[in-house]
Order: sequence, then C-alpha cells, then structure tokens
Amino acid sequence: MSATPPGRSAGDNDENDPYAQPEGNMKLGLIRGGFSDLRGDTLVGPVIGCLALLMTAAGLLAAPARAQEISPELGNEEPVETDAEEGASDWDFSLGVIGGFGPEFEGSDEYGFFWSPKAKIAWRDTVILTESSFRVQFRRGRFRFGPKIKYEKGRSDDDDNDIKGVGDVDPGFSAGAFVKYKFDGYALTAEARQEFAGGHGGLIGELGGEVLLPDADSPWGKLRAELTMADNSYMDEFFGVNARQSANSGLQPYDPDGGLKSISVSWQSSYEVWSGWSLGGRIQYIRLLDQAADSSIVDVGSPNGAVVAIGLRYEF
Repeated sequence: MSATPPGRSAGDNDENDPYAQPEGNMKLGLIRGGFSDLRGDTLVGPVIGCLALLMTAAGLLAAPARAQEISPELGNEEPVETDAEEGASDWDFSLGVIGGFGPEFEGSDEYGFFWSPKAKIAWRDTVILTESSFRVQFRRGRFRFGPKIKYEKGRSDDDDNDIKGVGDVDPGFSAGAFVKYKFDGYALTAEARQEFAGGHGGLIGELGGEVLLPDADSPWGKLRAELTMADNSYMDEFFGVNARQSANSGLQPYDPDGGLKSISVSWQSSYEVWSGWSLGGRIQYIRLLDQAADSSIVDVGSPNGAVVAIGLRYEF
C-alpha cells in the first residue's frame, strides 16, 4: 500500500524532521539582545511573502494520493530550529524528500509506506515557512516563542476496511502559539492550536521535552517525549462514533470527552553526507491514552503505533 506522510499534531516544537541537524551542531544566532533587530517594518515583507507561499505549501501536501490520511499524531516532520550564521545570508532555503513506514491513521493496526516532498524557507530564522506550517519566532534569552499557523491532516475511511462507513475527517488549518525553553542540551516545549478552517474544528495542546544524546557538545541524535491533549471537538471527529456512523460501519457508538490523547517518544539524527546534502532518520512510538484509547475505532485497530522514516535534504 502506498501512502504519504504521517502527519501529526505537535507543531513546530521542531522535533521530528529526520534530516534536521541536532541543535548542538547549530550555528550562532544572528539576533541578539531581545527584540532590537525585530522591528515591525523589517518583518512585514518576509511575513507577507511566506504567507503567500503557505497555500502553495498546502497544495504540495495534498498532491500525493493520500497525503492527509495518515495519523496526525504519527510523523510531524517539521524542521528543527536553526540559527543563522553570523555574516551569512538572511534567507535560508532547503528542499528534500522523506519516506517511511507507519500506521494508516491514528489507532490503526494497518501499516503502509509513505513519502512526501520537504521544503523550508526562512528569513533570519525568524519568519519560517515549511511545507506544513508557518511561524514567526522571537527570542528572549533562552526562550523561543511566537505565533503559528499549521496545516492539519485529516483521515479517510478508505484507509482501513474496519472503519469503512465512519466517514472522512477533512484537512484544515489551525492557528496558535508555541514556546520553547533551551538549556545545556535540553529543551522544554509547549504549544496550543485551534483549528479555524475545515477538519476537526478542535483545540490541540502539546507539552514536550527533549535532550541531545550523548550531550550538547557532541550530539549524534535527539530524544524527545511529548504529551498531547485535545478538546471534545477533536476527539469526536477522530475517535467518536455516532448512531449514523455506527449503522454504516458496524462499530459500537462512542462519545468521547476532551482530555489526554496520546504520549509519544521519538529519536532522530542526521549526518551531512556531502556539501549541502544531509541524510537523516527518525523512529517514533506513540500510545493513545484515556478516551482516545477506549474508542471503538481503536478497538478494531491498536492504541500503539510506530513510525520509521528516512529523509534526504539539500540546503542552498
């Protein structure tokens, strides 16, 4: 079975790009001393330009045959934060491709192969557009924070005969904010997003932590753990089964409440194989929790899931 990238919730906590360089290898930041270089007039052009490209990026996501049907929790491949090198260009461009193996949707026990194009455009590592999100990232000491818009993947009941008749969950867009605190090879992250167009129409929140292995001076990878929460609207769309859906699919009716949704652990690393070319890999395990795990949709699948992915990127 051919599929495309497992999407996921947690946004640009920047944790899951298989070819992203560990932060211990990152370059010195260009922006120092609070917001002195972040005047509104300097941001207007890059913000408008990146927003214009966001719709094109969303089109890239939808282009592969089943791009938004893999679990939103299994495989967010957004690049990790990179700091601009002093004296380097204000703009950063990269293109790549990712492929791997993962569940057909959240709670499925059916697995398939996926692939997806990858892209990133960044201005001073402050205005950042990827193929699945747009954010403006500010700095204050050890903190990174700012607003974010994200393309949210959906689900098709064609993914698995066990959920045939439940109906599709459309893709959409969400908006919210993120914050990250970095210290000595460790980082704590938090993010909240509300979907405002299409899809589940719900609120998603994530809390995470990550560590460079073996240490910040010579990292060969990054280990991350994340807890995801969702409100009633999200739970209803992805895990609820109403009377009509039950009659169409044969699944037991189920009406979940909002709350804890999942916990995940992932490891990723990358290696520069040639000038400008990076090869990376990622392994992720996720466990659905509480009312998500009790859904009749998950009863015919599994609350456990795993993704293995590799990616190749060229940075201009």
